[in-house]
Amino acid sequence: MNYENSIEIDANLFNEIRSLAALKNIDIDDYVTLLLEEEILKEITVSLVSDYPID
Repeated sequence: MNYENSIEIDANLFNEIRSLAALKNIDIDDYVTLLLEEEILKEITVSLVSDYPID
């Protein structure tokens, strides 16, 4: 199946993510969401820091 706005993940990477989610006792969907949110927050932080130099 091909879903609009979907991404393909390497099988090995997916297995690693699934293992990490299991180790943390978190549902894989929730774990992936947390990882994505973390990356988005990092990008926002970098953008804010680069836009406003610290005096």
